Amino acid sequence: MPKRRSLPLDDASPQMKTLAAWCIDHGLNVRRTSSLQLKVGPFNVWPDAGTWNRDDDLKRKSGLRLFREAVECWGRASDIWVSGTIIAFPL
Repeated sequence: MPKRRSLPLDDASPQMKTLAAWCIDHGLNVRRTSSLQLKVGPFNVWPDAGTWNRDDDLKRKSGLRLFREAVECWGRASDIWVSGTIIAFPL
C-alpha cells in the first residue's frame, strides 16, 4: 500500500509554517496531512485552531505550548530525534 503524500506548505497559514519549522528545528519529521492538519509521530495538530491529540486518545486538547511539551516528552521517551525534515512532495 503506498504511503500518503504530504501536502506542501506553500499555501499554509503562518501558524502552520511556524509549528512545522519548530518541529524541523527539533529534529522531528512532520507531515502536512490536510490544509489544516500536521502529523508528528503519533500526534495530530491543527495549528490554526490551537488543538491537538494523540492517535491513541482522540479527545482534542487545547494549547500549542502543551502540544510542544507532549511532543518533547514523547521524543525523549522514544528517542526519535532524527534528521528533522518535512516530508513534502509536490502533487
